[in-house]
Amino acid sequence: MTCETVSDSKGLGRHHMRRAGTSLAVLAVAEADANSNGIPVDSPPPSICTANTSPSPSPTVPSVWLSKVAHARAVFAYRFDMVLCTVRGQVALLVLTGLFLDVAMAPIAIYMSPQTYSSAIYQTIMDILDPKSSSDDFAVWPSEVVVWTTRFLGLVEFMSGFIYLNVVVGFVVDLILSKMDALKQGKMGIVECNHTLVLGWNDMCLSFLHQICLANASEGGGVIVVLCDRPRHDVERQIQDALPDTIKSTIVVSHGNPLMAADLNRVSASLARSITIMATDTRTDVSDAAVLRTLLTIQSLRDGVRGHVVADVGDTDNNMLMKVVSATSDVVVETIMTHQVLGRLIVMCSRSPSLANVYGELLGFDGNEFYAQAWPDLEGLTFGQLADRFADAIPIGVKSSDGKVHLRPPRSRKVKHGDEIIVLAEDNDTYKPSNA
Repeated sequence: MTCETVSDSKGLGRHHMRRAGTSLAVLAVAEADANSNGIPVDSPPPSICTANTSPSPSPTVPSVWLSKVAHARAVFAYRFDMVLCTVRGQVALLVLTGLFLDVAMAPIAIYMSPQTYSSAIYQTIMDILDPKSSSDDFAVWPSEVVVWTTRFLGLVEFMSGFIYLNVVVGFVVDLILSKMDALKQGKMGIVECNHTLVLGWNDMCLSFLHQICLANASEGGGVIVVLCDRPRHDVERQIQDALPDTIKSTIVVSHGNPLMAADLNRVSASLARSITIMATDTRTDVSDAAVLRTLLTIQSLRDGVRGHVVADVGDTDNNMLMKVVSATSDVVVETIMTHQVLGRLIVMCSRSPSLANVYGELLGFDGNEFYAQAWPDLEGLTFGQLADRFADAIPIGVKSSDGKVHLRPPRSRKVKHGDEIIVLAEDNDTYKPSNA
């Protein structure tokens, strides 16, 4: 066979070699040509053979199919895992597995003891729920092969039923434990109506809850829901230590974030009689920012809010911002600067001896307190005539329909439509205007 070695070089043209020489110059030229063409030095120079040439093998088709099969397997495993992540998927898989085992092992039961197919299915269900080894009565078996075949099939049925029953028991136990854990953490849904909702937790919440319990005592008790991000068992322990007697009221603590609309819907914020947003941080700016965000979340609820909202604000500038934000929605928002109110009370008590007892009587629910309510039957009367209409209460002012409060108005001022009469009474159900 005659071979011609062809080597290309830059600027030298093409050299034809009839036979391989041993000259170092020729080897150097061939080596340089190989390097310029990207051929490794150790590899022989490219040659053109006149015979026995075969085309290079093309990519095999099965490799493409293998990659597609691997991708399909990965997608199937991903979809299957996503189904198993849900409770519905787990229940459906258990039901399908049980049906498959029931139908598959029914012929085994028929083979072991001749019976109808429905009876075999029933016997299979009993074997799955109560797996046990079967007793052999060798007097009725025709041969040794049938005996060992029956034993093997019984062992398969026993192992399948045993594994399936333990999987079902584990699934039920896991559901119970997860439900108990959700109840323990306070993440269950609260279906209440006309309840008092408290958002956040601070040192004043215990006194606040005590006063709410006193206020609900005249109504036969009520439901108070506390939503905060603290552990439920810690908050409940504080409440039990401070309030051993809730006076017919029920206090429910739920763990969650008041800034999340899902948590607000979980505690039925839309159906609450009143919502109180507590300050949750000693830093005024941080606390007011959280209160403002909570207020915006309440306003964004899809079902709206039935009751009014009371917000604890620490800064005067932030108080004005709260009022501006609340004016843009239908939610009635009342802002209270707790530190400023307490400061005023302390100054007044320091200037007048025993004035703290008076404020304690008026601002608490132990004795007499302030109430405001509209009485349509009293419209058109003057403020001076109201004293004769209330035998068990003392009228001290009027709250007009625009929200302004007038304490000790002129006796000639008439009660208009929508006005609420502010009185001092023992309870909200202990007074009622009498007829003239």
